[in-house]
Amino acid sequence: MTRAHRIYKATLDRMKLYGLVFVAIGLMCAQLAYVQSLNKIVEMTEVRTAQTNRELAEYRASHCVGREKIQAHAAAAYSVNSAGHERTYHVHVPDSYNPSNRYPVIVNYDGIDGGGLKMEGYSNVDSLPVIAVYPDSLMGTSGFTAWQGAPYSLAGDYDVQFTKAMMNEVKQQYCVDDAKVFGIGMSNGGGFVVIANCQLPGMFKAIASLSGAYYTGCEGASKPSGSLLALHSATDPRVPFQGSTTKGVPAVTEWAGLQAKARACQKAAKNSDVYGTERYDWTGCNEGTKVRLIVLQNQPHGWLAPPYTQASEAPNTAGYIWSFFKESMRAK
Repeated sequence: MTRAHRIYKATLDRMKLYGLVFVAIGLMCAQLAYVQSLNKIVEMTEVRTAQTNRELAEYRASHCVGREKIQAHAAAAYSVNSAGHERTYHVHVPDSYNPSNRYPVIVNYDGIDGGGLKMEGYSNVDSLPVIAVYPDSLMGTSGFTAWQGAPYSLAGDYDVQFTKAMMNEVKQQYCVDDAKVFGIGMSNGGGFVVIANCQLPGMFKAIASLSGAYYTGCEGASKPSGSLLALHSATDPRVPFQGSTTKGVPAVTEWAGLQAKARACQKAAKNSDVYGTERYDWTGCNEGTKVRLIVLQNQPHGWLAPPYTQASEAPNTAGYIWSFFKESMRAK
């Protein structure tokens, strides 16, 4: 073989080798592009799946999917273990209840020796378009049931913990609007709803206290949140409006002023009407909240009748409180 033939053959062999190399490189590039494409598809699928799961979770949460078993007119008794105690409460839903829609909630605390069923019977809260929750208090030291904060109740924060556990359960069972949870308390329960509002900031959008027994403030707790409505009789024989060192309760006007100060409210505006009712309104408070004190005349201790706007009107305490709560919904 001549030298020229050898060179020619070597050149052909080299070209074949280069061709194989180029083919291999091409295959490798194609394979890499394919893998990258698959990875991109997997990544996009995972992102879309996560987004779909989030959207599904948001939809289920916003539409209360899975809670359809509770129907209109239903009233049910429940129990929950809290801080070592088996606590009880019951729930009433309005006639218009639709488990696909979110509803406001009002938690109702009765006075000493009371109970959820008893308060449901006299308060008329069931007439409102809300989910009404009626918890029961524990036996106190005086032989009567009582809420936390009173000198005759059990020492400790049992009832604050109970309220938290109870509301977690209620939100699992019912379609609740978290931004519209309210609290009402009467007498010892009126004092406790104020304590719960301090100890559980953000739980209640607004609270109402009637004939409240304010044995303690919010010592060691967060500042109170939400709006406050307090109704008290100037002639209350059990929780004196002027306060009592013997009973350990403050003057109600001074107490309301401290509640307003804790919310950074402006000075109160005082109004009176022809029925002898005095009304103090503190406005300009934190987060658009307000504090209102209604001082009623010639009424006993208990579930007070609200001030009338006309002499012919029948008292509707639940409706009056609900109007105040609706005002708080518009607060920013």
